[in-house]
Amino acid sequence: MAFKIAGSLAFQDAAKKAEPVLLEPIMRVELVAPEEFMGEVIGGIHSRRGQIEGVEPRGTTRIIRASVPLSEMFGYAADAPGAIYSMRFDRYEPLLGGPDTDGEDRGAPVTSPRPPVPKGKHSGVALPEPDQV
Repeated sequence: MAFKIAGSLAFQDAAKKAEPVLLEPIMRVELVAPEEFMGEVIGGIHSRRGQIEGVEPRGTTRIIRASVPLSEMFGYAADAPGAIYSMRFDRYEPLLGGPDTDGEDRGAPVTSPRPPVPKGKHSGVALPEPDQV
């Protein structure tokens, strides 16, 4: 029993000294949208913490290439007017601005998970708070 307790304490101490950071998956997104919906589509990408990397014309449509966090892409199909999109994994990036950061520390990496935030037309659904450990 003492061996298990000693191992647990050693692991907790090592984890604190390692300064862990949460990483979030970033997806490479390619959207094909009619020109009349460009403002809505680009605004939707920006509202989801996305970075537009390029726009190229193809006939009467535009192809938009962007990088967007995976957590922000859930429910996007319902919010994309007239757009067709595909996405694939691109990289991991540190998740910035945790729940315990104030306004001036928003660029600091997250060291504890954020509670989920509902998006889209299901935003009125109440989610339970995660258990505090």
